[in-house]
Amino acid sequence: MINVRINGHSNDKLQFKTKSDLQSYLKELEKENLITNLIYINGQSVETNIGQYIKDHFDEINLLEITLRKKTEFNKELVTSLLEYLENAIPQLDSLSDAFYLTPSKADWTRLADLIEAFDYILKALNSISISNNSYFENWDNEIESIRRILNELAVSLEHKDKVLLADIIIFEVKDSFVQLVTKLKNHVIFEGNSDEFN
Repeated sequence: MINVRINGHSNDKLQFKTKSDLQSYLKELEKENLITNLIYINGQSVETNIGQYIKDHFDEINLLEITLRKKTEFNKELVTSLLEYLENAIPQLDSLSDAFYLTPSKADWTRLADLIEAFDYILKALNSISISNNSYFENWDNEIESIRRILNELAVSLEHKDKVLLADIIIFEVKDSFVQLVTKLKNHVIFEGNSDEFN
């Protein structure tokens, strides 16, 4: 039997003898517009493939601890964080691009690597926002595809060691993409009626 503790609370109703009972309960939580923020199984943090982990290790699980958050709360924080990152990154793109038009230093290559790594965060954030059941973000796929295309172009220019092309991509495509994302995210905030929280 698995005992489940939600946001630090447990009771007799949160005990499950079968996988299907537990899976049904977790699906009900999703219907209530809640998302899992943190999951601990037998005291160990589980971050990926949670459903598969539970399925594979069901008989070994004694305690499942879940921290839940409302989707709207999570998405507000995500939008705020993403906006903050993008607004801080945009001014730095000019100097990074300039460096690659000339002779980039080791620090410039590190900044480029950090930028490329940040695309992973941006894609994950946009994916999370796009599945938030908000109609404004139903067509978010275009922005996600644009970022993937830019990443491919960066990879090709790195492969060919074309510093001028890298600089062009940074200043014309990355910067333009970031500016558009900021605009769309700010429109989302206004659309949600929470603009004063984000300014």
